[in-house]
Amino acid sequence: MSQEIQLSSMNPMPMQGEYIPGGGSGGGGSPTNQNPLGKLHKLLRGRYPIVIVLALIFGAIGGAAGWIMPKQQFMATGQIELSPLIRNLSDADRIMPMFNAFIGVQMQVLQSPRLIQQALGTQTWKDTNNPSSADFSGYFASNLVIDSPKNSQLITISYTDSKPNTASAGVGAVIQAYISRQNDEETREIREKQSKYETRRSVAAGNINLRQAEIQTLTLKFGVPDLKVLQDTTMSQMTQLQAQIDSQQMTYDALLQGKTPTTKPVTRVTPEQLVTSNLFMRQLVNDRNSASLELVKARLKYGESHPVIGNLQQQIKIYNDQIEAQVEAYYKQPQIAAQYNDDGTLKQQSFDPERVRQDIERFKASLEVKRKLATDVARTSAEIAGKQQEINLLTQNINEATRELDALEFRKDMLGRVAIINGGDNAVPAANKRPLIAAAGFIGGMGIPVGLMLLIGLMDSRLRYSDETDTDMSGITLLGILPNLPDRLSDPEQAATAAHCVHQIRTMLQINGAATDQSVFAVTSASPGDGKTSLTLALGLSFAACGSRTLLIDCDLIGAGLTRRLGVQSETGILEAALNRSVLEHIRTTEITDVAILPVGAGGALHASTLSPNALRRIIAEAKKHFDTILIDTGPILGSIEASLVATVADGIVLTVARGQQRQLIDKSLRHLMSIGAKICGVVFNRAQARDFERSLSNVSMRSVGLVGTVDATNRYGVLGRAVQNSNKKD
Repeated sequence: MSQEIQLSSMNPMPMQGEYIPGGGSGGGGSPTNQNPLGKLHKLLRGRYPIVIVLALIFGAIGGAAGWIMPKQQFMATGQIELSPLIRNLSDADRIMPMFNAFIGVQMQVLQSPRLIQQALGTQTWKDTNNPSSADFSGYFASNLVIDSPKNSQLITISYTDSKPNTASAGVGAVIQAYISRQNDEETREIREKQSKYETRRSVAAGNINLRQAEIQTLTLKFGVPDLKVLQDTTMSQMTQLQAQIDSQQMTYDALLQGKTPTTKPVTRVTPEQLVTSNLFMRQLVNDRNSASLELVKARLKYGESHPVIGNLQQQIKIYNDQIEAQVEAYYKQPQIAAQYNDDGTLKQQSFDPERVRQDIERFKASLEVKRKLATDVARTSAEIAGKQQEINLLTQNINEATRELDALEFRKDMLGRVAIINGGDNAVPAANKRPLIAAAGFIGGMGIPVGLMLLIGLMDSRLRYSDETDTDMSGITLLGILPNLPDRLSDPEQAATAAHCVHQIRTMLQINGAATDQSVFAVTSASPGDGKTSLTLALGLSFAACGSRTLLIDCDLIGAGLTRRLGVQSETGILEAALNRSVLEHIRTTEITDVAILPVGAGGALHASTLSPNALRRIIAEAKKHFDTILIDTGPILGSIEASLVATVADGIVLTVARGQQRQLIDKSLRHLMSIGAKICGVVFNRAQARDFERSLSNVSMRSVGLVGTVDATNRYGVLGRAVQNSNKKD
């Protein structure tokens, strides 16, 4: 036994703990504030030596396997360059926006399952005679590494394999598949755009031809190529007709009033007056005016004697002669010539009102015809102008489509944004990963026994250490712990330790009993064999040792442990005391001072039905008159009737928990005691080992003093120590 034994502190004990069940299968519960390391420690406590040994063994096996199994690997590395320039036919080349993001996307493409599967189908990879199925793509991807230096146009492709030629083929296959994919996609995109623009240009050209045919049809309806000239001529003729109507109307009005109409002298018509009705005259006048303007410029530039001046003057003379000939031709028209005499004077007109009226009607009819013609020409001209506007828009579309087609053709000629810097033809030995694999194997091997022990700890629902009564039975006070003593206790130091532990428990009961007027304590357990009878007897000896008159009541009708251990032979006991309503005559003295016992008597388990809470209260009330402390030993709380009866009448209940007890039974016992209204003083942890003292308890330490020579071994620990020793031997 260790020379320093830690004992539990004397914390105040509640009258009745508020029990929060923490137990259950799989290792029981723990308080909510327990950290993960604490939980792991709880599961591995007591198993550390075997865990360490097994972890070292399995770790060594895993490390050796990790060192031996890997083969020499070879790595091939290739590089490709992606151009950031966007080619343009008409404008200058420009840098692609967000080029770094584009590089990142291409890296994802290079290691995508689709491209890997395409790489496995290339002839470069097939020549290696390696698998190329879809199932192999996962292994291929695990050996492939895609990287790119920051802010760089380069992408690095690395492939690792145990064969150098396979490593080189892996890099080459990926690069080949990527370039093929890029070219195929870009070529397909160019073809699609070319088809779209060619269709747009063809449709626009067809629409232009259709509009031109419609314009030609509209123009030919009037028999002239230019409707603008026809419109101007018609408007001039309408003006002349309106003037003639106005003149004839004035003549007609004068004749009706009996007046002789006055006639204005007819002046010779000028070329400018004829241009509105004579298209040829208009052209001649325009050409003459242009030649006159050129003559002025030539005189300013060359002077009067330059040959150009003579040529221009000759052209102007020809134009004037042609214009005069047109004027003479005008006067030779029958309707004009009829108005003049041979000498060129205006013929004397006779004014007939009817004839004048008929002229007016004829002129009006002609004016209406000209007005309809002008309206029709104006509407047709507007329609032609609309179609011409459509032709202009369609021409713009054709020009735009032509520019795009030229740019696409240029792009097709410049196809290929990817340039191969290094094809990865040379594979070199890869970095030795054996140390890392061996380390991983060592750690993984160590984790196997640790995980196994954690699993065992989770499945183990036994209570193994005293401090687990604090973590697994929240709200219940730990009164103390009792050491695990051998059947033959030969070590006086162990006996003294046991006696001190019992005194510790008794002291806590006395302190809290004095505060709450408690003097009747019942000792029970979850199941038989937890040491409740030994604790009851030891507590009785401890109470007696401090001068307290103590009565031990043996209410374990089946076990009758107290009666047997104290060697009491009596035909009467607690059952007879309950029936006869008399206690003192059934109490027996013992060889221990201040310790008496109320034995079981002749009753047994079948007589438990004769007990009742009132009968027990009468017995206790009578006994309190003669004894300071009453300790009642009952059967297990879950397996006996009398234990529940005693629990309801005692001032406090002490639950004995032995090391190795199932948490489920302890939880059920505490819940049962709480359900019947029992006042739980706390629990006592029995059969604790030496390390349990060292690890679990704190605040108060007891140092055993080495006793030598003159002290008798039988008196070293006193009567109480010998009683505890004898009780454990009998247990």
